[in-house]
Amino acid sequence: LIPYAEMNDLTFFPWSPLAKGALTGKYRLSNLPQFEDIRGNDPVFHPKNFEQIEKVLEVLNELGEKYGKKPVQIVLNWLIMYSPVIVPIPGAKTPEQVEDNVGSVDWRLSYEDWRLLDEVSKEVKISYATWYLE
Repeated sequence: LIPYAEMNDLTFFPWSPLAKGALTGKYRLSNLPQFEDIRGNDPVFHPKNFEQIEKVLEVLNELGEKYGKKPVQIVLNWLIMYSPVIVPIPGAKTPEQVEDNVGSVDWRLSYEDWRLLDEVSKEVKISYATWYLE
């Protein structure tokens, strides 16, 4: 999809660039959203799926410490660096979240760190048939 957008001068707006909050660092296997929360029914937050996301979160936290940034800033920076046609539009409910989002654009991951995150993210395979995961 990205190569097609690049060849045809199109912009790609990724849906839910922070995976519905899963990549913000707010959630862990020990505190997944409950069913009262709309995310509680989302396959992304099924424990078997989230086990894979935890691996990405580990890398995000390591890179966050290295760069002095939050996981959300690492994710958005990684997406922006991926291709100039990618324009992530993350949600924000608070002024702090807006500041976090803005803090993703005035710096760059090293190529090695970008590749590390790219590789670990490619290993994530979310199953939307959560009944199959039981």
